[in-house]
Amino acid sequence: MKKQLYTALFTLFISLGLSAQCISESNKKYSLDGEHVKMERYDNNGNLVEVGSYLKNGLIDGTWTSYHADGSIKSVAQYNAGEKTGNWTHYDQFKNQVHQVSYENGLIASAESIEQVTIVKD
Repeated sequence: MKKQLYTALFTLFISLGLSAQCISESNKKYSLDGEHVKMERYDNNGNLVEVGSYLKNGLIDGTWTSYHADGSIKSVAQYNAGEKTGNWTHYDQFKNQVHQVSYENGLIASAESIEQVTIVKD
């Protein structure tokens, strides 16, 4: 079960990375927010894809949220001065929670895959 979960998470992160590469740098918007630089990334249709922030020294920090094309949340992740921390939650296109990974000291402390049931009406 753990091997399947890690394989699913690896696939998810790779697909997120590849989809992010399809977005040009010109589709990013930066703004100063106290000690952070907030970044918003949009796809080529103007839809919000990701929101997060960096410390002024360039380290990723705080909550990062990515979105499905319909605007629903795809994932929520936490960073502390460049280190993964806290709970990372992933959702499918139907707004169901499908994965949760907890980080401690930058390492995976636990991971959980939530089984989904699909009801098909005849």
